[in-house]
Amino acid sequence: LATTMPTAPPPRWGKKKTAGKKVPSATAKIRGSFGISSTFTSQANALLETLQSGTPHFVRCLKPNSAQTGGDFDSALVLAQLNSLGVLETVRIRREGFPVRTDFAEVWALGWAAVVRVTPQASRLSAKQRAEAVLQRLPRDMWKLGHTKAFLRDGALGLL
Repeated sequence: LATTMPTAPPPRWGKKKTAGKKVPSATAKIRGSFGISSTFTSQANALLETLQSGTPHFVRCLKPNSAQTGGDFDSALVLAQLNSLGVLETVRIRREGFPVRTDFAEVWALGWAAVVRVTPQASRLSAKQRAEAVLQRLPRDMWKLGHTKAFLRDGALGLL
């Protein structure tokens, strides 16, 4: 009797069997193509290469008012921002006529040969004292020393 009766068909909600075909998995599909994360990673790496290859310049942004509305200008707020960013100090130095700002080490690198001939113990001096020793060859009105930098008038580097 079992041989003459046909078997029951599989239920409709069950899995369909494929006739020898492989169904690609989701991970195999992603491995072969570029996904969102790999595209993002490559773009981020390209951006980092671009940023590291150039010379950084900084843009200082100011908020004209606390309410962020157009046409309203709060001068006290803008003045406080300019002061905290160091822009006012830079303007003051430039007005005094010292547009060239350089580290003490760079001043020493430019004029160390002349100083060593005159002052053999120059290697024992601090960086500021060494920079001052180099700059003393220039007229006094051509330079000023700060805490970490030397401020020079235009053309002073060429005279070193």
